[in-house]
Amino acid sequence: MGEASPWRVDVDRDRCLATGGCVHALPALFEIGPDHIAHVIAAVDGEDELLLDIIDECPTNALRLRKEDDI
Repeated sequence: MGEASPWRVDVDRDRCLATGGCVHALPALFEIGPDHIAHVIAAVDGEDELLLDIIDECPTNALRLRKEDDI
């Protein structure tokens, strides 16, 4: 088995409006769940430029990248 990613993307449930930009840009990483909130469905690479752009461009600022061991 592969090593777990030290990175994670948190989705602020109160901010996410399920606009779908993240899903459209990275469908292998994000999906809109039945609760109408974006969900991360795969391992995250904190150095992926596309992911960093998607987080920066989220219209509601609902996405946050952090290290797993950050509090």
